[in-house]
Formats: sequence, structure tokens, C-alpha cells
Amino acid sequence: MNCRSRMLAVLGLSVAATQLHAGDILKNVTRDALRMVACIRALDEPCAQSLTYTKFFEEQGVSRAQLDQKVADVYQSLRSIGATYSSFDLSAPWQQFSLNKLTYAFVPYNYRLLARGETTQVQAFFIGVSEDSGSTWKFMDGLSVTPDNIDLILPGFHGGMLPPKSLTQSSAK
Repeated sequence: MNCRSRMLAVLGLSVAATQLHAGDILKNVTRDALRMVACIRALDEPCAQSLTYTKFFEEQGVSRAQLDQKVADVYQSLRSIGATYSSFDLSAPWQQFSLNKLTYAFVPYNYRLLARGETTQVQAFFIGVSEDSGSTWKFMDGLSVTPDNIDLILPGFHGGMLPPKSLTQSSAK
């Protein structure tokens, strides 16, 4: 095999390895997002907290204990009114990207929450964050993320597309 053929073979293998790695990353983000959904549906705050990316909030001066208490309060409130998720579905994660030594991926979701005779339907997205190049993922909810504030959460994400969002409520009478 001549030098040129070897170089082409190595290039082909490296492209295939990169594509395989990207596929693994998307499988991993899907795996961990499905775990997050299971925690949320079960209103299991310790489980959900274990998969929540909090460093952004901690850097803004909110302690982990404060964040954990806020999540516990929300879940307790939902349990006390008998809220249930009638559905919580994920869409395929968007292609991952890297910023500031972290790997990110948007994972769109839709859910329906039933509480006190009202149905709340939400379309939004998780922001998956990986500190280990896509092996494991934690998440922030993107419901409040807008093109105007995304740069606060993801410094360097200027003008990129975000998944669609909507929030509707209706009476289940």
C-alpha cells in the first residue's frame, strides 16, 4: 500500500470514528434525558436533582441547598394537589456542540400535566450539559430561555437557533 492510499485509509477511519463518537454522544444524551423524564414524572426530587446542572446558578450566587429546596417545594406542591403527567415525550436531541470546554445539546420535549381539573401543555427543551465530552449529561430546563438571555446561560452561543416553545392551559371539565 503506498503512502497516499494509507493516508486516505487513515482519514476514512478517523471520519468514521468521529461519526461513531457523535452517535454515542447523542445516545448518551438521550439515555440521560430519559432518566430525567422518569424522575420528573415520578415527582422524585432527589432523582431529578441528581440530573440537574446547577453550576450556572451556583455561579450566580444561588447555593445548591437553595436550588434543592426550591425543587423539593415545587414537587411537594405538585404532589399535594394530585398533579400527574399524562404524557412527557422527548424528541431527538439536536446535534451537540462545544462551548467553553463543555458539550451541550438541546433536547426538545412535550408534556401534559393534569392538576386541579386543568391541563397544562408545554413544549420546550432541556439544555443538556456534559463535562466529560458527552459520556454523561445533566440538564437545565429551557422553558425560560430566549434568544435574548441564552448568552447568559451559554456564553458564546450568539444567535443560534433554539427549539420552539409554547405553554397552554385548558380546563379539563
